[in-house]
Amino acid sequence: INYIGNYAFSNCESIESIFIPITVDYMGQFAFSSLKGAILYCEAPSYPKGWYSNFYTTGVKVYWNCER
Repeated sequence: INYIGNYAFSNCESIESIFIPITVDYMGQFAFSSLKGAILYCEAPSYPKGWYSNFYTTGVKVYWNCER
């Protein structure tokens, strides 16, 4: 996976956690919005250059530099 588009998983309330591999070089706006209590584990050490900073909204926790 290298591309996650705008609103790709928005409002998918069944998502509790997800791992995002370092191969993702584009993350669209609000890709993970409105996922209350969800946890995103990102393999990248910090925001990659091609990711929008608003790819998630309040209520979603994001952890960087995670391994699968």
